[in-house]
Amino acid sequence: MSQFEKLEKKLETNFKNTDLLKQALVHRSYLNEHPDSPVGHNERLEFLGDAVLEIVVTEYLYINFPDTDEGSLTNWRASLVNAKMLHVIAEELQLEDYLYLSKGEAKDKNKKYSSVYFS
Repeated sequence: MSQFEKLEKKLETNFKNTDLLKQALVHRSYLNEHPDSPVGHNERLEFLGDAVLEIVVTEYLYINFPDTDEGSLTNWRASLVNAKMLHVIAEELQLEDYLYLSKGEAKDKNKKYSSVYFS
């Protein structure tokens, strides 16, 4: 079973385009050490994913809490869609096992993630 098949099983989904899945896992630093990589880094996908996640959470809150004012909904959304919360979810899914990082980023990832989570 390939690395991507394991991740698909863990996520309970199948990707039609595994190149997009791989790109979603490629940190910009990895490309400095692997300039011939057939896929780019994940930053544009991250930009798109953040926007999609925010709108999905917004819709959920809007529909499920009809009597809640927009200020409270905004605060709830901010507490759900942020780096700390996404890090917790990524840890639960063990996504770090699938990331393509440079050697320096791989060495510093625990320190960096800890500072994101605890700051």
